[in-house]
Amino acid sequence: MSETSEKPRTPALTPDEVIAAQRSRQLTIISVVLLLLAGAVAAHRFTAPRELPSGTVDVARFNADDIMGIEISSAQGEKLKLSRDGTAWRVVNRFNALADAEEPGILLKKIAGAKRLARPVTEDAQRFYLYQLSDELAAHVILTDKTGKEVVHLLVGKGDNASSDYIRYAGKEGPAGIFELVDFGGSFDTIRARLKLDEENRPQPREWLQLDSFKTLPRDFEATRILIRDQDAEIELQSAPDPRNAGKRIWNMVRPQAEFGNFSAVTGALEAIKNLRGYDVAGRPSPQGTELGLADPKRYVEVRYNTLGEGSRQETLRLDFGTRKGSEVAVWVTGESRGEFIWWVNDGVLARVFRAAEEFTDVAPLPPPGPAVVQECRVQHILISWNGQGVTLKQPRTKKQARQLAEDVLAKARAEGSDWKALQKEHNEDSVDPHASFAIHPGANLVPEFITMGQSLKVGEFGLVESTYGYHIIKRTE
Repeated sequence: MSETSEKPRTPALTPDEVIAAQRSRQLTIISVVLLLLAGAVAAHRFTAPRELPSGTVDVARFNADDIMGIEISSAQGEKLKLSRDGTAWRVVNRFNALADAEEPGILLKKIAGAKRLARPVTEDAQRFYLYQLSDELAAHVILTDKTGKEVVHLLVGKGDNASSDYIRYAGKEGPAGIFELVDFGGSFDTIRARLKLDEENRPQPREWLQLDSFKTLPRDFEATRILIRDQDAEIELQSAPDPRNAGKRIWNMVRPQAEFGNFSAVTGALEAIKNLRGYDVAGRPSPQGTELGLADPKRYVEVRYNTLGEGSRQETLRLDFGTRKGSEVAVWVTGESRGEFIWWVNDGVLARVFRAAEEFTDVAPLPPPGPAVVQECRVQHILISWNGQGVTLKQPRTKKQARQLAEDVLAKARAEGSDWKALQKEHNEDSVDPHASFAIHPGANLVPEFITMGQSLKVGEFGLVESTYGYHIIKRTE
């Protein structure tokens, strides 16, 4: 019997091994497919031409002369409103102040002439913040016609340099996405630069104002009248030529009583008014004037003055002072050639303008001494001074009181039978011996007024003169 040989059998696979083998084949197939797809994408990337935006189109089409309103606003709600007023523009939310004569027109020209790429740079809203055109960062520009209808509504952003503008269109009518503007002249020659936004994309109304109109009094002027009303009190002063000094002027109080005016006080008030400068707000007081107390002001100042130089003319300036708002007070200024505008002033300005009537008065200058009758002589005097002159007083007094006392003592000294030494003892406020005698001569170490008066007197005569120390009642003794 022959033996039959058998082939060795392949061991049977377990179920787990079968599943593992199938998974291995599937992974291999997937890997091959992914490699083929990656190759196809790479081939397309390097062989297919890049699709670029084709051409440019106008950002908006409108006639600049038909635009009557411009509104610039931030996402936070701050707004700047400009309104056409004939040939001029006014800043509506700054008391209708005159806007810069050129800036609104330049902005309209920029927008009217702007062109953008035909296709958007991006339509991905998540990337809008890169161009500062997200809803949280966007700056809006709205142009309206005479009926108030929107003609253009753009959101203006910027690129990575100052010479690029990027925009979005507001509303559903405009194309979606962000568009780059092209064909601008160079750095900062952009729509965004003309919007005058701050670092947080907020409009700055002050930057649109016509600052040339922010003046009260001209550089060279000669005031002839000033009227100050404070509640129910009025102070009026008028200037006149100084009879003692050719070419100079003095001030005389007319109301509440006729008195010699205080030149320094009036000059200080005029300087405070002249040095006022615009601060953020300006323009007509209505309708905001009511809330600022400017509709029926209880405090105001009027200044009548002459302009100097070629074309000299007389003009009147008026300043109405409103109610306090915080630490400042609004002032509405109107002038025949200065325009009209509102400023804010602080207590320093108010203190120089609104003062008690007594502070605007002064004692009239004494008549000058007569001609010299001698060069050398000896005199005695009685000094009567007032508060603030650095002299030890027998009792406190004002300059006006000192003047009255000096004139009374002079009258007593001139009276027949008067006791000169007794008057010296009672009234002389000179720190030296009240009965001291002084030698008068051209080189004497005495104030000039004292010397001049002494040289004009005869022996036994009396005179009254004012110096930096006070009033001197002088008697020539030798």
